Amino acid sequence: MGSRSVVTAFYVQSNDDAIKVAVDGLRFQDTTVLQGFAGGAINVGSYGAMREAGIRGSSVTNTWIHRSLQYGDPAGRGGPGTDGGDCAGSAGDGSGGLVVSRTCPYGGPGLEDFTIDTLEVPEIAAVNRVGRLFALGANPLGVFCGGDCGGNDASVCCGSPAGSASFPIKNLLFKNFAIWAEPQCLSSLIDVKGCVQWGDGAGAPSMTFYDPSRSDPAKCDFQGAVTLGEQGYFTCAYPWPNGAPAAGQPHACWGGKEWDGVSNVVYIDEYGSGGSSQFRQANTEFPTCSVGAAGAVGR
Repeated sequence: MGSRSVVTAFYVQSNDDAIKVAVDGLRFQDTTVLQGFAGGAINVGSYGAMREAGIRGSSVTNTWIHRSLQYGDPAGRGGPGTDGGDCAGSAGDGSGGLVVSRTCPYGGPGLEDFTIDTLEVPEIAAVNRVGRLFALGANPLGVFCGGDCGGNDASVCCGSPAGSASFPIKNLLFKNFAIWAEPQCLSSLIDVKGCVQWGDGAGAPSMTFYDPSRSDPAKCDFQGAVTLGEQGYFTCAYPWPNGAPAAGQPHACWGGKEWDGVSNVVYIDEYGSGGSSQFRQANTEFPTCSVGAAGAVGR
């Protein structure tokens, strides 16, 4: 789709990317998706290098994914998924999932100012399967970048020395999600060579996972949050030692319950980084608050 296009009442059955947001000012509204194994239901950015104007001002609103047949190795369950798949995804790069980006960290302004509002995946018994809910970031070593930093030496993958954080990811907003099909893999933020600037250092987050216009974080009141699981628990992440709390240890997620590894906690890490938690450095805004916060709202 071209810049500033509008797509409405769209029905798509795809075994690869169903909705691809690769230009600025693009709007998808009221979309029904039947999603196969490869690609993502929503691809945030291009498959490869970004276009000059990026995706600023683009949005995807009211997306109903009635079938999702992604593979995945259920985390912590000690075996392959029902179809023998694993969390690396169809390309083996860890970038497979429902909302994904397979983007090179050069060309264009980065991934900025983009919204997904209202997305639902029904459970339908055990029929629907989601791999990773989110797999977002940039990987200059990915096959979509030629596997070789666009022909450059790995030390200059970002268009400047690796680790310079020259590719911004900023103001991505995800709100009003209802994912009833339990994700089989943990979500990931991807920054293989340190190219990504997460947020802008001036208060703008890289990503927000609730509706800030309707929420009051000071009261632990989060509306329009990304929700997961049979009972609609809120998505959250928290900087636990060693990546996860001990069994039975309470955590600070409004509406949450004890850690179960998948359904009500999205754990963010860098793919291939050894599992170290990165979401604080990534300047994300999750619906989290202090345990026992004053005026905390319960459900």
